[in-house]
Amino acid sequence: MRLPAAIAAAGLLLTACTEIAEPMGVVATAPGDLQRVAYDETTEARRLAKACLAAEAKGVDALGFLTREGYQYMTGLMPLFVKEAPQNASIELVHSIGVRKRNNESDCAIIVRPHTHGASVLAVVTDEIQRQGWTRTPAPTEQAELFTRDGRTVAVRASVPGGVMRYSDGAEISISKR
Repeated sequence: MRLPAAIAAAGLLLTACTEIAEPMGVVATAPGDLQRVAYDETTEARRLAKACLAAEAKGVDALGFLTREGYQYMTGLMPLFVKEAPQNASIELVHSIGVRKRNNESDCAIIVRPHTHGASVLAVVTDEIQRQGWTRTPAPTEQAELFTRDGRTVAVRASVPGGVMRYSDGAEISISKR
């Protein structure tokens, strides 16, 4: 394969892998118009766990209700429904919680900043999944926690990026259907 053809093929593959499906009926917030709101992290972690379970079953449109719950939809390379807390000082770390799902094939990810809140949010998310009737399933060879219900399985993974990205990107809790 010639180099130009290889580059074109790689570009098509990259485009196919990163296709973004916009939720129907949701209007995006302009970056400069983001409103900071106070929120309870535990309540929002539970809400987003339920939203991700619904999105894994029904697709990205299942997240649209979040705008009625005070979330703002931000578009771009990483579309995200987000709540960001007010800051007390300009050097304070950003506190936010949100969810993203690029398209119906991608995982649903709960994003929490600062990254130090990831472990506590993960505990709430796994508890909420079990409250929704999912049963924790042993997964000795998986790097994820597995939950099953009605013949369906979802995997829950948590990660924190390294280096400086840990502060800007926060912790990510990914829920994906199996």
